[in-house]
Amino acid sequence: MPVDRDTNSVSLSNKVVCSADSVWRPYYDQLGQTEIPTRIAAGKDGALENGNNIFYIVVTSSNGSQVNVYELTTHRSYSVSVNYYDGDDLLETVSAYTGNEFTANYTPSIAGYTFNGWETSSGHAFTAETIWEPLSLYADKTANSYKVTLDVNGGDELSTAKESVTYDSAYSFAVPTRTGYSFTSWYVGSTQITDGSGNSLAVWNYAADKTAAARWSVNQYTVTLQQNNTSAGTVSGAGEHDYGDRVTISASTNKGYNFLGWYDANDDLVTADASYTFTMGTDALTYTAKWKVVDAMENFTFTSTKSTCKITGVTDKTVTEIVVPDYVIAISYGAFEDCDSLVSITLPFVGAEKDGTRNTHFGYIFGADSSDYQDDDVPASLKTVVITGGTSIADHAFGYCSGLTSIIIPDGVTSIGSEAFRGCSSLTNVTIGNGVTSIGSYAFRYCSGLTSITIPDSVTSIGYQAFFGCDGLEKVHITDLAAWCAIEFNNSSANPLSSAHNLY
Repeated sequence: MPVDRDTNSVSLSNKVVCSADSVWRPYYDQLGQTEIPTRIAAGKDGALENGNNIFYIVVTSSNGSQVNVYELTTHRSYSVSVNYYDGDDLLETVSAYTGNEFTANYTPSIAGYTFNGWETSSGHAFTAETIWEPLSLYADKTANSYKVTLDVNGGDELSTAKESVTYDSAYSFAVPTRTGYSFTSWYVGSTQITDGSGNSLAVWNYAADKTAAARWSVNQYTVTLQQNNTSAGTVSGAGEHDYGDRVTISASTNKGYNFLGWYDANDDLVTADASYTFTMGTDALTYTAKWKVVDAMENFTFTSTKSTCKITGVTDKTVTEIVVPDYVIAISYGAFEDCDSLVSITLPFVGAEKDGTRNTHFGYIFGADSSDYQDDDVPASLKTVVITGGTSIADHAFGYCSGLTSIIIPDGVTSIGSEAFRGCSSLTNVTIGNGVTSIGSYAFRYCSGLTSITIPDSVTSIGYQAFFGCDGLEKVHITDLAAWCAIEFNNSSANPLSSAHNLY
């Protein structure tokens, strides 16, 4: 028997009816020991308690024997909580009174779901019922489906441009392709939502249709550079390069070589230019830089860089003529040794190095240790020497090269050292360049085969007995006689041209 929450007692007089030969009495206990004489259902303190209040109706016959005992429950209403849940998440709490019908009229908004109704914890549907205790209700819901538009972002179009996903569920999208790139993942805005295989990183948690854009990483491809001759130069530009990059490969050529060009993997000429620029594609590439030895260096073994060149030997030692290019800056000791048929040689300098201070004697390149013994190493067949560079002919440079017959000294040389040609007894022809300003002492001493010489007007100094022992010298041609006359001669022994018969 439910009563209002404000009811403190209930009169039973008009609510309990017995037969005429029976009598009923209310009790607090089932044994009928504590009677309620007022026949009013109330607590012992005079008021009903919240919730169930239990009383007992004892029915006796007219002779006083007990006929039956009935239990009477009076429920006084009180406030309880009704909790609405979405799973474990509490959505809402309302108050209701027990003993009254409660209607679940709360309609939640649950992102990503369609709300179907409420269920009790046991799973039966709940709309409206009389409640007697606190109540928990749980949302019955259905996950929504959404459309995802796939933006390939420069990739090849997919067969399906839209995918369906279910809220709170895992998903997988197709993986697009793109030339020169690798797919990394799908993104919604700045958020990565899949791995590189298109599988979701988490359940779909967007309560709306979305566009997912593909992200790419550019591929790298290998450029391999080869050389047909690693001594001929250097190459640059090899390595890993991004697809679509502009790549430049370059070849730097060392002295003594001609660059032939870049060749592809099929050995076809790509370009004869030292630099080649191309756009990186999707294939690994191999290019070969090719050089050939210049004609002037074909008979030499040598080492070189972009700015230097050193001759180390001769391949064909039977040659009769050697011409050393002007860009050669060094020649190894004995490089021309055993060239026994050599008749003429053209050199950019005398000795081991251009503008060197050591090993400046001519025979060094033939294996002579010093100028005193170089005649033993210089080929007897060698007659003509042409010097094309340098600034000076060092002291003793050609000393005792008795087989030489002709020397040509270029305009760039400014001085001829002391005893530079001493003992060149076969020397018959000397050409002195217009840049020479000084001729050292004994420069042509004992050049007994010398019959005439022309001294250019650039010469301002001739050393002591420069032509001593030139017994065959008959004519000296001086282009600037006035300058020559300024040179003082104290006696015939000091006269650098004491053996000349004619001056003109």
